[in-house]
Amino acid sequence: MFIKLYAIALPVFFAIDMLWLGVVAKKFYRNQIGSIMKPDVNWVAAIIFYLIFIAGLVVFVIEPAMEKTLGNMLYYWAHFSGLFAMPPTTLPIWL
Repeated sequence: MFIKLYAIALPVFFAIDMLWLGVVAKKFYRNQIGSIMKPDVNWVAAIIFYLIFIAGLVVFVIEPAMEKTLGNMLYYWAHFSGLFAMPPTTLPIWL
C-alpha cells in the first residue's frame, strides 16, 4: 500500500508545491528571503527533499488516515509529520 500511496502523493504534492513556489508566492519569497536565496534551483537537494518528505507524509499521515480504527491518533501523527518539514529550511543550505 505504501508504494501506491507514495506514487499518488509524490506528483500531486510536487505539482502543488511548484505552483505555490513558482507562481503564487514567488514574489513574497523573493521580497522576504531573497538575500539568502540562491539564484538558481538546487535540483539535487529539491529531489532528495521531496523523496524524503513524501515518504514521511505517507507513513505518518496518509497511511494512518486510511485505517478506520485510528481515531484521534491521526491528529498526533499529522503533527509528528511536521518534523519532516524541517529539511526544506536546512537541506538546500547544506548541499
